[in-house]
Amino acid sequence: MPSHDSDAFDTDFSRRRVFQEFDQAVREANRAAIAAAIGVVTKEQVLRVAIAVSQLRARYLREVLMLSHESGERAMDPTAILDLRQMREAYEEALNGFGALRHALERGYYDLTKG
Repeated sequence: MPSHDSDAFDTDFSRRRVFQEFDQAVREANRAAIAAAIGVVTKEQVLRVAIAVSQLRARYLREVLMLSHESGERAMDPTAILDLRQMREAYEEALNGFGALRHALERGYYDLTKG
């Protein structure tokens, strides 16, 4: 086997090893930071967040459908549009937060407890 093939293998192996070390260090740093910031996370807490996101979604969609009421006059009301924007932002922010919570769990940054 020519030496350049062996060198490429060694370089690829070393690179993968360095990235594995980075991933492990990031995982440990995240676990420590999240544990210090939020403590123990229960399955019930995560489910309550999911329910809250569902409720925000429903409230937002209800308001979207309300735009068609009163012959569309509601859609022309600046206050109604501002309310709609606030509901959308609340829903999207909660959804993003829930996504971050799920991502952290999937990456092993925290464990769920039954409590």
